[in-house]
This record gives sequence, C-alpha cells and structure tokens, in this order.
Amino acid sequence: MEASSPLTGSLRWSGAALMVGALAFGFGLSLLAFTPVASQQPPAPVAALLLASAILLICGLPGLYAAQSTAIGVPGLVGHVLLTVGLFVPVLYAAPPILYPSLSQAPPDSALLFGLAVAMTAGLLVTGVTALRGGVVPRPAAVLLLAATVGFFFDLFIAEFMPAGVAAAGTGGLGLLVALGFGWMGAAMLMPRPSVRH
Repeated sequence: MEASSPLTGSLRWSGAALMVGALAFGFGLSLLAFTPVASQQPPAPVAALLLASAILLICGLPGLYAAQSTAIGVPGLVGHVLLTVGLFVPVLYAAPPILYPSLSQAPPDSALLFGLAVAMTAGLLVTGVTALRGGVVPRPAAVLLLAATVGFFFDLFIAEFMPAGVAAAGTGGLGLLVALGFGWMGAAMLMPRPSVRH
C-alpha cells in the first residue's frame, strides 16, 4: 500500500468535513422545512446544526478547490471564494438563537444578508459549472450543485411569495440537493486517488 502524501491526507480530511457538513446542512434544512419559523427565530437545536454544518463546509471547501485547482483554474477559485463568503448566510441566520435564546422574533432582512445570499447563489453556480467542466469530481455531483443553485435562488427570493407548503418543499429540496452534491464530492475526495477523472 502506497504511503499517502501530506496533501492527500489533507484532501481526505477536507473530504470528510465536506461530506459530514453537507449531510448535516441537508438534515438541518429538512428540519427547518417542517418547523414553521416565519418571522421567528429557528429552534436552537436546528440553529446549532446549521451553524456546525456551515463551519464544516467552510473547512472542507479549500480541499475541494485544491483537488480540482489545475482543472478549474481562476473561475474555480472565484466560485470557491463566492461560496465560502456565501456560507456566512447560515452562520448569521443560526447565530442569534444560540447567542440570544430569549429573543423569539427573527431579525429583519438586511443588505448584508442579501449580498451574502447573492454570493452563495453565484458561488453554487460557478462551483457547479467549473466542477462539471473540470471533471475531477463526479460530474453528476456537479449537476446536483447546479440544481441546488436553482433551489437556493427559489428559497431565498421566491419562496416567501408562495404558499407555506411550497416554500417548505423548496427548503427541504434545497437541503437534499446540497447534501447529495457536496456529500458525493466529499466522498470522492476520501478515495485513494481523488484527482482521478470520472
């Protein structure tokens, strides 16, 4: 059995963080979909799960970029940066119920959150496109990220104008797409040769 290089070991740790973070994020959004929280803060356990998942995803994304950097170049780096910045949406969303559990009212929308949401949407799109074109990680996983882009856009910018059931389905669907897409990519990075094309 070949000894793993330090880089390969780091990629595997990043893959594990990405996979666990994606699954936790998907589970957290699914719980959120079945917990009506319009105009209220999310329950503290759900908020803690979303916060932990966002931290794990932020820790795992550099390894995902490193594994594909030669194939995806500068556009992939742009997608990586946008996605990392955008992941502060769940961080800021989840922080108030943990820091201030006595507050029941959700904080009002802000220009900062809107900007981060736009970065998240663009980051998912660019990451999905570059991963699909680069072919380093499984291409079906990249397609799932592109579908998650549509889901995230719907969830943030359209769902509030839809019936509650449709909005909940959108949130749950987004969680499933993110969990499958990034979870699959993370699992591929755990393989002995994460740079093998699929």
